Amino acid sequence: MQTVLRGIAAGISVWTCLVGVSATSAQQNASRTVGDSASVARELDMVYASFRNAYARLDPAAVAGLYTNDALYLAGESEVRRGRAAIRAVFDEFFSSVQRDNARLELRFRILRRAIAPRLATDVGYYHLVRVRGGARGKPSVGRFVTVLREETDGKWRFSVDSYTDAAAEEYEQAPSREP
Repeated sequence: MQTVLRGIAAGISVWTCLVGVSATSAQQNASRTVGDSASVARELDMVYASFRNAYARLDPAAVAGLYTNDALYLAGESEVRRGRAAIRAVFDEFFSSVQRDNARLELRFRILRRAIAPRLATDVGYYHLVRVRGGARGKPSVGRFVTVLREETDGKWRFSVDSYTDAAAEEYEQAPSREP
């Protein structure tokens, strides 16, 4: 029962954040239009490229810098992490374990659907993560994700909501191959 209640509470938190983000974006940028959606899509793809590169370097500061100060991070069955500092702590711990194992990470994404609005974008897709130690590749970790990215006042797009759950490797392999 507690798991169900936590799930409901997490869902309400995400919904509240999305409504707040949408309202704030609309108020702050009523005169701004999406403009060149292809240009915005390239900017969003660059966020994912930066994410992949930070994973390859095992750089928790770089990953945390891709999140807004008030971001929500919902990782599977874990508690909701709120804010850049809490999210940084997750990656500090994860990347430290990879470093202790003398391994590296290879991360890929596949975007199934992207919606772009003024200063706000939502992506739905899959991730594929492999831990590589020496020449040996570990079993891939595959999952589904939903992200909300927000264009901040400095003009940079950052994750405002990042939620993921596990998926079967077959789902990733069968998904359209649109990789950012």
